[in-house]
Amino acid sequence: MNKKAAIANTLQPDHQPLYVAHRGAQTEAPENTAPAFRLALSQGVDGIEFDLQLSKDEVVVLHHDRTLQRIAGHKRRVSDLSYDELLQMDIGSHAGQQFRGERILRFDEVLAQLAGKTRLFVEIKSRRIDRLYGISTPLTKKVLGLIRQYVGDNFLPGVHIISFDRRVLETARQIEPDWKYILNHHDPAPTGPRARENFEGLWGHGIQIAKLTEAWVQHAHAHDQFIMTWTCNGPRQLAKAHRLGADIILTDRPGWLLNVTGNRG
Repeated sequence: MNKKAAIANTLQPDHQPLYVAHRGAQTEAPENTAPAFRLALSQGVDGIEFDLQLSKDEVVVLHHDRTLQRIAGHKRRVSDLSYDELLQMDIGSHAGQQFRGERILRFDEVLAQLAGKTRLFVEIKSRRIDRLYGISTPLTKKVLGLIRQYVGDNFLPGVHIISFDRRVLETARQIEPDWKYILNHHDPAPTGPRARENFEGLWGHGIQIAKLTEAWVQHAHAHDQFIMTWTCNGPRQLAKAHRLGADIILTDRPGWLLNVTGNRG
């Protein structure tokens, strides 16, 4: 059985792309929060994507940016603060006063709420400073351990591990070689001196919609791998993703996307 046949059950049976909420329904609720996830589920998404970082006391929490400035008004990083300190921050008011008091989520809370209900696209954040201070590897191991703890074997095919850091995925594959790994790319070209190693052991590749090319899709599909693209928030972006044959389409506007595609749940 080839790789596509082995994982076909995680894709749509009619080979239509999966529509995934990027950090939840984040144009209608604060990103990476419970309200954003609940809304996305109610809209009928095929999956939810979110971002993971490690607090100073090594609690895995949901957060995207380098610092907490944009969502909480604090210039410090998640890794500079304990989980208790992070809990004191209001991460909802920036999206509207109706979300005032929303707090940062732990990964285990999210797994307890979402595992088995939808596909999960779990991005492990690993930047240069994280590698420099030895954060990336402990974060990766904790993420995998929590998934093992909270996700039953029947639902593991619906879990996808994502990172821009190839070393994170290599570490994860040594621990869980049969899981689905998606490498995010900055480069719009699928070939180059590191192309071969970039394709080994991967389930798929993530490319920003502006950089997505026909060559990328064809090259991935020729290797029995899949293409995930972000972030399709308008008609032109969505049309390009469909035209090029993207397999997974991330959007900040799942309600809108599911309406225009006729896939609202």
